[in-house]
Amino acid sequence: EEVPSVEFVEAPDARGAIQVRKAMAPIADADRAKSREWHRCEGNKYYAKKQYRKAVEEYSFAIEADPYDASVYSNRAQAWLSLGQWQSAREDADECVRIDSTNLKGWYRLAKAFEKLEDYEQAISICDTLDDKLKENYKDSQVIKKLKRHLLREAKKFKQKKKDSAR
Repeated sequence: EEVPSVEFVEAPDARGAIQVRKAMAPIADADRAKSREWHRCEGNKYYAKKQYRKAVEEYSFAIEADPYDASVYSNRAQAWLSLGQWQSAREDADECVRIDSTNLKGWYRLAKAFEKLEDYEQAISICDTLDDKLKENYKDSQVIKKLKRHLLREAKKFKQKKKDSAR
């Protein structure tokens, strides 16, 4: 199965986050879904092998083929989290939930990115919002409650560390 040829260049942006710039040959609308799915699957394969940078590249190609697929942004956010690129993860998770406000993984990854950026207030706020929305879904609700407990513990440690370093 033929996929459009792509080129990519990695370059750090002003924050030091890796940006993937890509040039994809123009493709017909009918082939966009096939291209997106192919690159998404390739990204998933690389992610499973812990080759996160390559996963980001493939997810980026999938996004170029279809910039309205929330799940690909969610996948790339997870790969960014695995690379320690917290701001890039936040941006992708934010775009994911902007496109699809029901994408639980996107919200979860957004909360995790805020945690890594030490913005516990935002992360906990996301958990509170999700907890209200998930009352009927016990399993997902428990995942969010567990994340919120973790975030509250981390926020407490963070505040104590700041307090200790101020002395």
